[in-house]
Amino acid sequence: MSDDTPRRGKRWVTRQVPDTYEHADEEQVEDEEEADEEQAPTKRKAPAWFVIGAVVLVLGCCGFFYFKSTSDEGKPDDLGAQTVCQTFVERRLKAPSTAKFSHAKVTNDGTTWTVSGSVDAENSFGAMLRHNYVCTVRPAAGENWSLQSLTGLD
Repeated sequence: MSDDTPRRGKRWVTRQVPDTYEHADEEQVEDEEEADEEQAPTKRKAPAWFVIGAVVLVLGCCGFFYFKSTSDEGKPDDLGAQTVCQTFVERRLKAPSTAKFSHAKVTNDGTTWTVSGSVDAENSFGAMLRHNYVCTVRPAAGENWSLQSLTGLD
């Protein structure tokens, strides 16, 4: 029996391999095609619920931070009082650009804020000096603050 004669019960197919033709039985060709399909990389899609959940989470976080920042806007608080007191202190210094603030303590009695702390800044001779200050401020119209007293910089 030669290689070109079909065997009983099997069908022979001819397939093209680059620049040659060869004979193989149909089962062998199907097995090879299945093996090629198994080796081919498949792209997995993310489940729809995962994508929707991620979008909802991102939008929820953005909305939370947006509304949180806009609801507190313009409302007097400890940080605002500390910042405005530092501005008032800087205005009284000889070299305000050299000011380094430390040890700030903020107290609030409901209507006024008192900020106490230290500031290191250069004097008119260029020497670095430390001053302890106490600043009392009160919220004014809008986002403005009114200076009630400032001591310790003399």
